Amino acid sequence: MALAELVVPVQRFTFGPFELDPLRLELRRDGVKLRVGAKACRLLLALVERPGRIVSQRELLAAAWSGLNVEDVNLRVHIAALRKALSDGVDRSFDITTVPREGYVFAGAVSVAGATEMSTSPPSRVPRQLNTLFGRREALARVGDALTVHRIVTIVGAGGIGKTALALAAIEKHVGTDCVFVDFSTSVSSLHVQGCIFEALELDGTPNDIAAHIVRALVNRTILLVFDNCEHVVGEVAAMVARLTSRTEGVSILATSREPLRVPGECVIPLEPLGCPPEGAALTAQSAMGYPAVQMFAEAAGRRSNAFAIEDGNAVLLGEVCRRLDGSPLAIELAAATTDTMTITELARRLDDRFTVLTRGTRTALPKHRTLQATLDWSYDTLTEVEALAMRQLGVFPGRFTVDDAQAIVGIDASSGAAIHDTLANLVAKSLLTVESRDEASSFRFLETMRVYARLKLLEGNEASTVYARFVGYTLLRLAAIADQEGSAADLKRGQVGVVDDWRAAHDWSVRNGDWHMALRLMAAGIGLCHSLNIRAEYVNRSAETIRAVPTDAQNGDALRLEMLVCDQTAQMLVDTQPPGPSDFLERIEAAALRTLELSRQLNAPDQHMSALVTLTVAAVTGANIEKMEVHGSDAFEFAQSSQNPDFLRSAHYVKGFVRYYGSDFDGALRECDRSLILAGEVKPGVPIAFDHTPSVRILRSRALWVCGEFEASLEEMEGAHRSAIEGGHAPTIAWAAWSGVCAYLWAGAIERASASAELYEQLASEYSNPGWAGYIPSLRVAMERLGEGRRSFDAAPLDWTPHVLSHADIMTSIHCAFHRPTDLQRIETTPRHWCAAEHFRAAGEHHLVGRRTIDAEKFFRRALTTSQTQGAIAWEIRATLSLARLRAQQEQASAVRSLVEPLIDRFAGSRVNADLVYAEQLLASY
Repeated sequence: MALAELVVPVQRFTFGPFELDPLRLELRRDGVKLRVGAKACRLLLALVERPGRIVSQRELLAAAWSGLNVEDVNLRVHIAALRKALSDGVDRSFDITTVPREGYVFAGAVSVAGATEMSTSPPSRVPRQLNTLFGRREALARVGDALTVHRIVTIVGAGGIGKTALALAAIEKHVGTDCVFVDFSTSVSSLHVQGCIFEALELDGTPNDIAAHIVRALVNRTILLVFDNCEHVVGEVAAMVARLTSRTEGVSILATSREPLRVPGECVIPLEPLGCPPEGAALTAQSAMGYPAVQMFAEAAGRRSNAFAIEDGNAVLLGEVCRRLDGSPLAIELAAATTDTMTITELARRLDDRFTVLTRGTRTALPKHRTLQATLDWSYDTLTEVEALAMRQLGVFPGRFTVDDAQAIVGIDASSGAAIHDTLANLVAKSLLTVESRDEASSFRFLETMRVYARLKLLEGNEASTVYARFVGYTLLRLAAIADQEGSAADLKRGQVGVVDDWRAAHDWSVRNGDWHMALRLMAAGIGLCHSLNIRAEYVNRSAETIRAVPTDAQNGDALRLEMLVCDQTAQMLVDTQPPGPSDFLERIEAAALRTLELSRQLNAPDQHMSALVTLTVAAVTGANIEKMEVHGSDAFEFAQSSQNPDFLRSAHYVKGFVRYYGSDFDGALRECDRSLILAGEVKPGVPIAFDHTPSVRILRSRALWVCGEFEASLEEMEGAHRSAIEGGHAPTIAWAAWSGVCAYLWAGAIERASASAELYEQLASEYSNPGWAGYIPSLRVAMERLGEGRRSFDAAPLDWTPHVLSHADIMTSIHCAFHRPTDLQRIETTPRHWCAAEHFRAAGEHHLVGRRTIDAEKFFRRALTTSQTQGAIAWEIRATLSLARLRAQQEQASAVRSLVEPLIDRFAGSRVNADLVYAEQLLASY
């Protein structure tokens, strides 16, 4: 067995459709658990062990209330509950008969099933509902009915009203259905919703596009997802629910929230408070137990203290307490937790005092939470000084924490592991803290309302700054320990997942309190974590918030070093993510990289200096800005030469190769690529760039070889780049190789190979949720469709489209002339030495030709031909020649067509890997 199982012998009593389980203290009818409490089951057990025989009241009281002096009314209340449960049987042949002044007799035949071995399975992905659900039979039926009709069901009600308990009870009815429980109570923003679902489903991988990954994982499954505590992130949850239900067939959602999700197809089930006795009602112990709120209080108090019992003398006050708590299950649970130290009279008086104070004084809670706030206040006041201190200080944790975590934060004198564990156990016992067993150790967490309350109490005093300082420092230590950890990637990620919420909370506190230096430390410490967990977009947003807070006149050396590291990583992550938004991401890259460059000079940090220059060059390449490209590329090359650092030189030659390629010096680009590859074999990479080095250089070589007319060699180089990227396993590099492969294969007319690369690229763009990669996909699809239908890069009107970046416009124009835009022509005319200037000129001519402006078309075709010949761009020369030949064909100048095409055929005799040359043969054959 993967996990140890507990095997226990179980003896059961059966009578008709009923079964009494002495181990679990459960009464079931036809296999369905009845709402009968543990004390009632103990009474029934004492009776069915001796069917047909009188069991005295004393024996029954001893069975259910061993060692306690309890009034007979409590026995009568539970006997009445048992009779009601048994009266619902099919033949109603089982009953409990009263024998006056002697006791009770169980009437009916009872069978004793032999002891069998029963194993308990490992924990499922759905928490087990341990407490009895009171007063929810109708609501439970409504939820069950709704789940059979609707795919989206939302239980809506106020905080603490019992939405989660009802959802868990509804899950129990779905025996055999795959259910997964997702708790959003630890989410502090909408960014974390998808991560919570991903973790609950126990999916593998580290995708950027977590939502798409989840949809793919569930598309062929029949599953009920239970989304709990959605109100904090209702918008993001609603979007995720809509996406899941619209793109899958077998996924159903059961959500709990304080407000509806407001998505199509949603069935909303409002959950009302538990029924309470009306004001002024004359209650006895027996009549009070007819109200669900009182039933819940009695059951919860009984779990806390065996001494608790409802009596005629306290029934009225108990009804008042439940009513004043608005029938809120959470408030009732908390109130019942005090009964081991308070009488009902004391409790009622305390509630009166707290409600008065709350109404007249503090306004920290929302109006709808004031009763709950009062309940929490008196619960808090019952704690010992140590327990209260621990509860306050543990409020800094946004989610789960361990005993070790608590010991690092809570300032308890002689805070040994045993002492803090005892304190945590006491908080758990008083329902102020929950405990969860996961992996090898237990973890603790507050319910969301409890956590907010604990944090408010912390902020009321003068200890918040000290406690948060400990929390921030401890978080930094954990991040450092993870960074130094040796082990598998899975172990590393597990540690990072455990600290990421604490990192967020620590950073939020530092920023809100103006501690920009500490915020910088957290951002620097979180670099590896954000790379590993693929939360680069969040890192970029947090870094921008942090950098804004840094004073412009800051002179602290450590702070400047941290700012430099954060700016460097921000620039690189922006290159990778290319986020859409109101501000141009290229400007943001440039600003962050220039700040890195400035600080690297000031602090004499060569690694960051070189990284900034490389990043600036890459940004210029992305923006197709040749002037900036040449400036930053030249600076990078000069810096690398001056340092004589082999790693710097390796990167510098690659960057210089890209600059030469963009400037149409294709032979020079090939020379720089060769030098870079030689150096790559001699040194290990040190300065980070967006992609793995060797595949990136080979991709550039492939593109340069193609333009130079080395078509077979170009495709071989691209295949090698693909293999190298896949062997490296770096997803961004694989995506870059896939995208580049699509372009090269479309140049060649190899549609099937291009389709395979496009499929891989789209898969990675979706999985990693990279907006930069995704921005290229629509144009890819259009190009694939046109070329797949045989519509070559000729005779096409311009498309109405918007490129993601200017370099995108260039590469798409080189694939098909329909992507050329008039604005591109204006840009190219100012820099005619551009790598695909000839293609832009030719595409402009094709547009004129479609518009029957033959004179203008010929002008641009000849300009394209001259430009390509001057640059040595043979691939573009072939196309310009064919465009001119097609014009002559339209003009019925057959000899002119032959004079243009025949030299091409002779020059590249035998070459079949270029679709344009194949087309040249077809064109010539028609003349």
